[in-house]
Amino acid sequence: MKEIAKQLRLCFWVYSLTLGLWIQGNSLALAQENKDNPDEKEVEFVNFGYVSVSPKYKIGPRAKRIIFKIKNNATRSIQSIFAWVYEIKKEDDGQVSEFRLVNNPNKSGLPIKGGTHEPSTEEQWSFPLIAANPPVDPSKQFTLLVDPRGVRFATIEKY
Repeated sequence: MKEIAKQLRLCFWVYSLTLGLWIQGNSLALAQENKDNPDEKEVEFVNFGYVSVSPKYKIGPRAKRIIFKIKNNATRSIQSIFAWVYEIKKEDDGQVSEFRLVNNPNKSGLPIKGGTHEPSTEEQWSFPLIAANPPVDPSKQFTLLVDPRGVRFATIEKY
């Protein structure tokens, strides 16, 4: 009898969680307001499933690395992210005319602070650029593409 009660409780919680997420839509992608500091600007993120990426980035003058702000939407800590960084050339009318892959997607990005990226937090991630490519022009626009299968979670969680 106790076994059936445990299974019913588990089914109830799973159903409630599923229903709540379905009603709210994809609430993980919505930026939440910072009520502690109203002066702080709200950062908009693009949702890629386990992670959301800010369209804003930093790139050094020598352009060996590019830094994106990433939010962890998962319930587990992220150890590494394999992603594609593209250099975008736009026409005057705003249409993308050409794009070029400027990183090796087989090399992982690294969190700036080191360690793992904990759930529901925002951190800056550094992605190495390909040295063999022609020099990257910092005045051009860049974008990051993350596939959910490219997110690697930590095997051991720190609490």
